[in-house]
Amino acid sequence: WIPIFWVPQKDKVRLVFDSAAEFYGRNLNDSSLQGPGRNNALRAVLARFRSGLVGFSADIENMFHQFFVPKSDSTYLRFFWFQDNDPEKPLVEYWARVHIMGNKGSPAIANFGLRVAAQKQPDPTRVWHQEQPYEDTPVQTSNHCDPVETFITQQVYVDDLLGSEDNEERAIRILK
Repeated sequence: WIPIFWVPQKDKVRLVFDSAAEFYGRNLNDSSLQGPGRNNALRAVLARFRSGLVGFSADIENMFHQFFVPKSDSTYLRFFWFQDNDPEKPLVEYWARVHIMGNKGSPAIANFGLRVAAQKQPDPTRVWHQEQPYEDTPVQTSNHCDPVETFITQQVYVDDLLGSEDNEERAIRILK
């Protein structure tokens, strides 16, 4: 069994799997694949943040829940919870249809999905899983220099965006 917790945050609740919780010395994350480490290095994000005159930050709300799981794959995200959220009632089996915070592979999946979503015209032939030679090397974006795509591929750390621009109008355009 995997403990599941309702975590209050900003007057909302969200489902969090504690996939690192052990049962007889094993946990779900021990048996799961992490996926490629595509997250930007925090020190590189912070260094680039200081390059412009106008600093700004943002947060991607419910990052992992923004990425749906195909119905055929949701069987791998099954969990049990009390019927009608009442601990006095029996356990019911549920199948998650979104990626869940706390699972080992969710950060890689969300990072991949965010980068694809950042493209105006995603290229189906583009190789995304190719590893970069250095941790701080930004992922190659597309041949065109779209500032929003560049920002997302270089200035996001997990679900936090941190950037700066030379003027307010450009900063506002990127944030929108």
